[in-house]
Formats: sequence, C-alpha cells, structure tokens
Amino acid sequence: MNDGEILLDAELVGDPDAIRELGAAPPLELLTDEDITGSRILIVKRDRGLQKPRDGGGAMVELDCAFQPAEGTRFVSGRVTVQIVQPQGVMFIDIAPTEIKEPVKVTYSLEPSGKISLGLGKLSIEPSVSAKRQLEYDSFTCRVKGSGAGSLRAIWDFAEDNILKQGIGAHQALAVTVPASDTVRAELLVKATLAKNGLFGAARDLVLGRTRDERVRDITLYKAG
Repeated sequence: MNDGEILLDAELVGDPDAIRELGAAPPLELLTDEDITGSRILIVKRDRGLQKPRDGGGAMVELDCAFQPAEGTRFVSGRVTVQIVQPQGVMFIDIAPTEIKEPVKVTYSLEPSGKISLGLGKLSIEPSVSAKRQLEYDSFTCRVKGSGAGSLRAIWDFAEDNILKQGIGAHQALAVTVPASDTVRAELLVKATLAKNGLFGAARDLVLGRTRDERVRDITLYKAG
C-alpha cells in the first residue's frame, strides 16, 4: 500500500489573535504554552488507486488528516481549508464528506466524471459498469461539515460528538476531485480548539503559526501526467 506523501506535519501554536480578543480581563482558565506543547497536525496525501481517472474526467485526491493532541488534552473542534491558487480558473469538481452528524463508516465511490458518491453506515454502493470505484474508511467519530464543490476553496469543519466527548478523532479521510489534465497548486490552512480532558476543561485556539506566512502552507495538491 502507498504510504502517501506528507503535505503537512507541524506543531500547532496558540492563536495570538484569539488571545487578544479576550480583552484585558483573562478567563478563569487558559491552557498555557506548556499545556499545548506537542499538539500537532499531520496531513498525508494518499493514492489508493482512485486518483487516476478514465476518459479525461476528474482525479481524486485523498487527504488523511490527523489531529494529534498534547497529553491530557483533546481537540474539540477543527477546520481544514484547501484553496486552489494555480492554475487560474480550475475549481474543485467535488468534495467529501459534506456532512456527517454521528459516528459512521464511510464508503467513497469515484465516478469517471469526478463526482464522489458517499455511502454511510451499512449502506452499500456497488460499482457500475462505467468504472465507479470504491474505498472504505474507518468510522468517523465526530461531526463533519464540508463545502467547496464548484469553487476554489474546500473547507471542512470538525466538532466532537456531544455524547462521546472523545475529541475530533485521530484520523479524518477527506477527498476532493480536480480536473485530471492540470497540475494543481493550493494553499493549506488549519486551525483547531484544544481543551483539557473533562467536561469543563480549559480551552485554547491553535493555528499553524503566529504570522500569516507561517499559517499558510503551499502544496502541490495534484500532479498531472
């Protein structure tokens, strides 16, 4: 199996803008820099045989996204944003998932056109004669909302399940499709909220860096040919 290409492997830091928004009066509790040390984000681009399209359609890119909290904490929410910057005029054909409300297993099916079909739970989607192909992933353990099909920007928002209170999960299997004829460059942004374990733990907003240049990472999302 292809181990994939690491697009991002970085430590997250406290968001200085969020801290300033608190004003002069500090909250009763706040995670310190020492508390958040070791909190990381890992995003790996994988090719499991669905990336190459047929008949010049859309190519699928899978992003395996792992939020890794510091000891004694959990990520209660997060956002991953992928924005196409080159070539001009290229947009996402489709993205997945667009909404998951409870823990489920997911099955992605890619059609030659670049459309992604999403099966949830025990739902089975059989590949058709037109070469629809499938992948099944581990259960999502958090709520997910995604948007961006037909636009330059794909955004996924994650929130922990209100009942499980287990954070946003170790791995999220995200997918986008782009025109297969173009090499696509993109900007990658991540932010998240880290909390101490427990129902009423302190929380802190984290980002990739303290300046805009540090927060935005340039990546090759898809390489044609």
